[in-house]
Formats: sequence, structure tokens, C-alpha cells
Amino acid sequence: MIWDQREFVLKNEQLHHEVDYTPYEGMTLRAWPGVTLSRGEVVWSRDDGFSPMPGRGELLHCGVPTLMPRPA
Repeated sequence: MIWDQREFVLKNEQLHHEVDYTPYEGMTLRAWPGVTLSRGEVVWSRDDGFSPMPGRGELLHCGVPTLMPRPA
């Protein structure tokens, strides 16, 4: 099952990101991911945790952001 069906109140501590807030904090949700897939490979599951193959990722370099002119 890709989604676990359960109701809960979201807290920022439940998320795996490097940000100290989420605009969804305190919202009542009715589902939570049970599996995360990347290019067809299971990289996280509620049973096994985080388990990607070593070396499978790819860093995509990008330039410094620039302001785009507004369309007329």
C-alpha cells in the first residue's frame, strides 16, 4: 500500500526536511505515505525505513538564480 489511511494532526517534527516550519503544521490529515519510490526503486517504506542503493543519486548543478523580466 502506498498510502496509510489514518487521521492525525501534522507536526513539523514528523517531516524529513531541513526547514524549521511547515505551513501545514496543525492540519488534520487522513493519509500518510507508506512507501516512497524513486525511478521505480523503493527508497523508503514504513517497514524498512530509508534504504536506497549506495551511489544511486545524482547531483544536478544549477547556476545562480537571476530575475526574469516581466512580460509586457
